Amino acid sequence: MMVYLDYHASHPILPEVQQKLISALGLVGNPSSVHHYGQRLQREIEDVREQLAAKVGMQGGRVIFTSGATEANNLVLAGHQGIILASAVEHPAILGRVAPENILAVDALGIVDIAALHRRLQNLPKGANPLVSVMYANNETGVLQPIAEIARLVHQQGGLVHVDAVQAFGRLDIDMRLSGIDALSISGHKIGAPSGIGALITPTAFPLQPQIIGGGQERGLRAGTENWLGILGFGAALKWLETEQRSYIGHLKKLDDYLATGLAESRADIVACNAPRLAGCALLVAEGLEAQDILMQLDLAGIAVSSGSACSSGTVADSHVLRAMGLSATLRASAIRVSFGMATTTADIARFLEIYCEITA
Repeated sequence: MMVYLDYHASHPILPEVQQKLISALGLVGNPSSVHHYGQRLQREIEDVREQLAAKVGMQGGRVIFTSGATEANNLVLAGHQGIILASAVEHPAILGRVAPENILAVDALGIVDIAALHRRLQNLPKGANPLVSVMYANNETGVLQPIAEIARLVHQQGGLVHVDAVQAFGRLDIDMRLSGIDALSISGHKIGAPSGIGALITPTAFPLQPQIIGGGQERGLRAGTENWLGILGFGAALKWLETEQRSYIGHLKKLDDYLATGLAESRADIVACNAPRLAGCALLVAEGLEAQDILMQLDLAGIAVSSGSACSSGTVADSHVLRAMGLSATLRASAIRVSFGMATTTADIARFLEIYCEITA
């Protein structure tokens, strides 16, 4: 029996999305063409654009389709004229554009130190034009950040807030206006759409500089023929969320409880188990073990998990997230991430627990 427990790396394409993609393969044209083939594709793209804006409470805002969240993150940060601040537990796509002195500390749970953020903002020079980038839910631990509180502080100092919501989108209700989010990055393959499609969502007045130059696609902010097949697949995944998100979240919470109960008598711990966390994700540590060995033994048993972020070319690297949280090197070395989806069953979790508890005994 094969067990896939790596949904935070990539969600299998939903059956509804597969059906949409198969039917869309019969379409032809370029969305920029003026003939009816191109305009049909353009209308479908605009429908998904409106659907996505409404999903995050940004009706009338701007949705720029990208190749994924990494590109969306780079688009929002690369052209910013001012100081960029980011938490120490952000994705490398963010941290690679932040000066070391502008990286914000987190506490032992991986949550941004609000008092330190407040002091940093107050001490910025006049005209600093700060942009603060904070991940909604951490991609390794699932820990949630207090986005509305962070946004309030940033806006008081005249700054802007960017949120990487790759893991949170579809697993949480997100309202950009209510939360004070100025820019939001998301990725389709985390919710059962194809890989290679993502989006950056902002109000129309948010300042952006295009990073890919060529044609006038995406309101002149992202040149190149639109990945219309990926966009249509993204739209099908959004429609699935419209009816299934409530039950999806409830299902993930039940699986979380089942996992926690099964680990209660083991020597493994769930990182930041007392913090507000996203349903369906747990980072496990066990003193004295190596993640590489654990992954290999699980894989031989037909169980797919990861060592944390899936953005390191298949390597098992020391986690900058866990370092920032203050975990010891020996605990960091043992960390594996287990993440679930709608198709995950308690039998899948039971099988994982059977093998993992043997390994960690």
